[in-house]
Amino acid sequence: KETYGNDPLGPHSLSAWKAPPVKKVIAIYGINLPTEVSCAYKRNPSVNISNSLDQLFVLDNEAKLNTENSATHIIKEGVISETKKTPQNIIGEESSAQNNIQKKSGDGTVPYWSLQHCRSWRGKCDVTVHEIDSAEHREILNDKRFH
Repeated sequence: KETYGNDPLGPHSLSAWKAPPVKKVIAIYGINLPTEVSCAYKRNPSVNISNSLDQLFVLDNEAKLNTENSATHIIKEGVISETKKTPQNIIGEESSAQNNIQKKSGDGTVPYWSLQHCRSWRGKCDVTVHEIDSAEHREILNDKRFH
């Protein structure tokens, strides 16, 4: 406990929002795979009245996206995913509103917004980002484009 709490790189002293204490960051991640970002729930139609806790909400397997969102996201069995057609605000591209928005999605595990967070560290350290199209989160290390 004492060692963990005194670790200068531990979560008690630094936040992921702040740049790491290094001069250079090279981020390599996959993009443009359907990636879970939300879920649609409905009230559980069958609640057990007893001393046990019961699930009040369940995934809504019949939920559908409205016309606007169905062009940029998909929904399957209540799970909503971003797709390569999902507009994303690109961190650090504030030169114009048009340049700031690009259509991308995450790596099948991590949503795009989280993957690109390291861009917010620019100015505090040198950040280079390499995005590999259709590279899946766990398989990227085996991807020939990574090497």
